[in-house]
Amino acid sequence: MLSCLSAVWSALTENEKTFNISGILAVLCFSGIITSIMIPTYNDEDIKAGEALAACKIVEENAYNGLFSDNVNKIDCDGIIKNIPVNTYNKLMYVYNKNKFRAQE
Repeated sequence: MLSCLSAVWSALTENEKTFNISGILAVLCFSGIITSIMIPTYNDEDIKAGEALAACKIVEENAYNGLFSDNVNKIDCDGIIKNIPVNTYNKLMYVYNKNKFRAQE
């Protein structure tokens, strides 16, 4: 926010060096905000869900689920077939395996 105000001030006072530095700082600040939003977060519920999925057997992987729907993994959990979106399945299994690896250390 401060860098944006500095960029406006330097543009009004026609100080090109300050304007360039302020512009760079504004871009860096904006990209930092976008990066912090895009970094995935995981919690204990994701780990427990991944543990439950690890006990299941994959029946069909990356199955087409229609034009406007995500592809799914069909899994068999104790005789119950569940359709889990591929992205969700991969995320939960990644978190579970990562946590399991940390527990072994």
